[in-house]
Amino acid sequence: MACGSSRPSSVSPRVPWSSTEGRRRRQLEARASARLSLYRVDRIEVGEGIEVSDLLSGASCFLNDSSLSTTAEVGYVVPARVYPAGSFRFAVLVGPALGGAEAAAALDFLSSELALRSTPRTS
Repeated sequence: MACGSSRPSSVSPRVPWSSTEGRRRRQLEARASARLSLYRVDRIEVGEGIEVSDLLSGASCFLNDSSLSTTAEVGYVVPARVYPAGSFRFAVLVGPALGGAEAAAALDFLSSELALRSTPRTS
């Protein structure tokens, strides 16, 4: 699974894929279907973007974000939704960057929540 994978687009076949409307709609659908995860900053290319690893799936990708490339630090963990837009990947940050113990605690919490949700309930 690629970093920031999302469900396939459901743009109407009547909207040409090359049209401005079709491109905007695909981007909005990709953003809306992006999965929330924790991403660790692995590498920074100042002015270009950052390489991140999805701590829940193990996937990695390059995020095209010049602003984030000037403020992020290697090792920080950011809660985000990553989505594709053509050949680029972008992130919508959903909280502050976490360092060290904060990141470990967040990952433990999310892992336990996901385990609870996947365990069948007995009545």
